[in-house]
Amino acid sequence: MLGEIIGGLSRGKDMKGSLLRAALAQYESNAITARANLELYLMRPTAVAEHPDIVSEVAKLIQEITESEENIRTLEQMLSQVGTEQ
Repeated sequence: MLGEIIGGLSRGKDMKGSLLRAALAQYESNAITARANLELYLMRPTAVAEHPDIVSEVAKLIQEITESEENIRTLEQMLSQVGTEQ
């Protein structure tokens, strides 16, 4: 994967696609991490004793998931457009 990204950086359209795919991977990772943390809060709130305001933390995680998913949709649209450029 890293080789594909690095190799793609030397070519115009491929460079765009590589950068967009890297951003997509970052947002996918953010969403997965936020979901895992949210699940921990919901299933075992006592496991996160350092956060006295769990409701605010849950709201923050939901916002992170929503923003990441919105960015994922946008990047997927952009990638499909890059794929159709000539």
